Amino acid sequence: MIDERIAPDVAPVARLYGPSRASRRRNLALAAIALIALVLLLSGGVRRPVPPADGTSLQGALALSPARDSLRIGLLNINSGRGADDELDLARTAEALRGLDVIALNEVRGVSLARDVDQAEALGRQLKVPWLFAPFERRWWRDDFGNALLASPPVKRWRRVPLPHTNVKGHGNYLEAELSFAGGTLHLLLTHVDRRRDRQAQLAAVLARFAELPTPAVLLGDLNSTADEPQLQRLLAGGEVGDPLSLPGAWGARPRYDWILTRGLRVLSAGAEDSAASDHPAFWVEVAPPR
Repeated sequence: MIDERIAPDVAPVARLYGPSRASRRRNLALAAIALIALVLLLSGGVRRPVPPADGTSLQGALALSPARDSLRIGLLNINSGRGADDELDLARTAEALRGLDVIALNEVRGVSLARDVDQAEALGRQLKVPWLFAPFERRWWRDDFGNALLASPPVKRWRRVPLPHTNVKGHGNYLEAELSFAGGTLHLLLTHVDRRRDRQAQLAAVLARFAELPTPAVLLGDLNSTADEPQLQRLLAGGEVGDPLSLPGAWGARPRYDWILTRGLRVLSAGAEDSAASDHPAFWVEVAPPR
């Protein structure tokens, strides 16, 4: 029988040789899980461009052509649904857009891990018009951020094209859509141009594509460019392209970054409202075919 007074103390031995084999395996498994979680976190948070796409209709209920031979077309950078007070309120955004036949939207958010609302769909349902989310940025494994089109006239075809970019926050795209209009087709180009180092290249790509479109055509979007931008000045100096928002009573000569440009269209009226629904004004133009 071992004398307890001289029995060896096993605790120092365990401390000397470290944790048991099972404990080491558990620690390795926990470290591996933490590493995988870190990789997923870093990967999911990276902004990635969305590839091209095309289709032949919008989402939602079948659209009906307006009875009249004119369209009221609007543009709003919705600032992710946040107003000048920084409050998120899509119902207020919808009210700022009510009464328009065709609506071009910038800074629209899709469904994400933090929110279960596709803002294009939410606005389309509130306004009872078909919608299309045109994302240019993918994040957290979902289409996260981009433009959107809401339209009452039927859309025959649409095409989403990425813009050239070097900046991880400036991907951008343009959306082409062919809408039924006055017995023919209206060619619509919707875009949002980067405001940083890719602005010039993206603006050049957008304006070049706009010049190529058959008439009648309309370009709408936040171009992050003011009237002193040489590319815009050259385009407007040619006489073929109209800038209805520059007309007296519309927006006039006040600085702006948002543009509605027309080719082969007769402008009936144009205007803007400093809506509380966004940090950008809501712009609109009513157009008809040329006589």
